[in-house]
Amino acid sequence: MGLTRADVEQQLAEMNGWTLTENDMIERVYEFQDFLTGIAFVKDMADYAEHVQHHPQIVIDHTNITVRLKTFDQNAITEKDLSAAAAFNEKYSAY
Repeated sequence: MGLTRADVEQQLAEMNGWTLTENDMIERVYEFQDFLTGIAFVKDMADYAEHVQHHPQIVIDHTNITVRLKTFDQNAITEKDLSAAAAFNEKYSAY
């Protein structure tokens, strides 16, 4: 079930770095010291996404990795997206 914009904004206020975009996705840019470290992080995210079967949009721009989430089959942000965002933040803390 899709969350309201107010619910999403409230939960994102407690999540480091995530924002709500104009096209109703949540987004974060992760920054790394070098390209290969960023790629290792992408691999960790991909492993998680496969495990939970919920896949983000990922843009790799040298040492910046942009991640966007939305549950497309519901055309909304759901708890799946917020859970994935929290998991990605946790993984990032290891870098």
